[in-house]
Parts: sequence; C-alpha cells; structure tokens
Amino acid sequence: MKTLTFLRKKSTSILGSINYKTIIAFGTGLSFLTLFSCRAMGDNLGETEAPSHMPPLMGANKCGAFVAPGKWKEFACQNLGATPGKNPFEPIAENHGAKYQWGAFKDESGRYISQDAYQAIPLGSYVPGWEKYTNTLNENTKPDNSWTTSNPCKAELGDGWRVPTKDEWEGVINNNTAAPVKVNGITKGAMYGDKLFLPISSIVSPQGQTGQDLGIGNYWSSTPHKDFAYYTNYHYMAYHLLFANTDNGPVIGILSYVNAANTTRLYGMSIRCIKD
Repeated sequence: MKTLTFLRKKSTSILGSINYKTIIAFGTGLSFLTLFSCRAMGDNLGETEAPSHMPPLMGANKCGAFVAPGKWKEFACQNLGATPGKNPFEPIAENHGAKYQWGAFKDESGRYISQDAYQAIPLGSYVPGWEKYTNTLNENTKPDNSWTTSNPCKAELGDGWRVPTKDEWEGVINNNTAAPVKVNGITKGAMYGDKLFLPISSIVSPQGQTGQDLGIGNYWSSTPHKDFAYYTNYHYMAYHLLFANTDNGPVIGILSYVNAANTTRLYGMSIRCIKD
C-alpha cells in the first residue's frame, strides 16, 4: 500500500547556511544533475486530503504561500499545463504540467512540450526539434524581455497571473516551512507551508533530452541572468527555484534555493504561476 508522508522541516536558504563544497554539490553541480532530474511519472494515490485549514482571510479554496513576512500571495494550484481537476496535493503525473524554455510560450516550436507529449517520450530520449545549445554567443536563447509585457501564465490563465520573480521564490523559501512529500519513501515533491505543493516534474536538458528521478525539483522564475558560467560556456541564463530532498545531507528535509549558475535558458522546466 502506497503511503503519502509529509516530513515537516524548515526550508533553508543556501546563503550563509552551508559551506562552499555544499554549494558546489547542491548548486552549480546540481545544474548538471538536472539533465537527469525527475521523470517520476507517479502513481495515482487515490484521494489525498488537502490541508484542512488556512490562515485567516486567505480563502479556503486558494493555494499560495508567504513571499515575505506577513505577505501571503495566491499561486495556481497546479503547474501550468497540468491536467485540470486533479487533486493538486497529489504527486501524480497529471500534475506535472508542460515544459517551457525560459521566455517561451505554449506551443512555441522547439521551446515547449506539453505534459502528454513529454510523458510519451522514453527516458533518455530526445524531444524532437528542441532548440539546443550551440556553443555560440547567442546560444539560441530568448532575450531578457521575453516575459516582460506578457508571459505564459497571463496567456493561458488570464490577466493577473504571471511567472514568479526570483525575489518571490526566495520569499517562499525564507517564509514558509518546507517538507518533502514522499511515496514509498521516495521524495516526489515539496510542500511550502500548508497550501503550496510543488511536484518534482522533470526537465528537458539544453540538448533536448528527457531525464529520470533524482529527487530534484526545478521551477522557472521570470528573472533573467547574464554571466559567464564557470563550468560551461553558458552566458544567457535565468533564475529558477531548485529544491532537493536532503535526508542524508547537511540539511534534513528539503533544501531550497534560487539558482542561476549554469542554468541556460534552453532548459525546459515547469512553471507555477503567481497572482498579483
């Protein structure tokens, strides 16, 4: 019988919390590991009870989290492109959603793949037509202003919805208790507070390859980043929320931080929308 386990631990910011070697292991190094990050198709666990309460005045049917002390923001309950109507607190394949390159929109050729299309591709295979890293100056990436006037959240969910910023994801990390959500002892996602569940939902690598389950979650922010990445030739990058289960690591529970190192915009990642 499958079990759903919530281990309630404090999310820990990478800044000032762990040493340089740990940053390499869970920071820039993890950017390489995300090439294989969670495929995790997930099994339907049956109906799982959603948290039974929310803080006052926050709406019993809304999902969200604190993004600053005392500042609670509504998030979409599912990843963008997930199957509507599924219990959003279950770590199942139908909640994984589509994969977007940074700056891309739904159905954009070579930069987007739907949930169903992604999950139909065998592990380690390549997404047909994916815009790949070319080791050239522009790297085939989208420009900094790609999600400035519009973004996939607004395009698909309507006005008032957008991709969270780097600062908002850092606010989620620093102002909510984080806990791994496990199935049969394997981490399949993370809860932030009582009303925001993020499933581990895999990525597409800059070379267009699908991955496998290593217990790592990746979610885009809307904040671009330009720099020379130490371990690669990437220059055009973007910040994303990265979380990992660390039961055997320096932090017990979920280690979360916002990362841009070695994260070219050509990765295909999940998006969880925030509401203004």
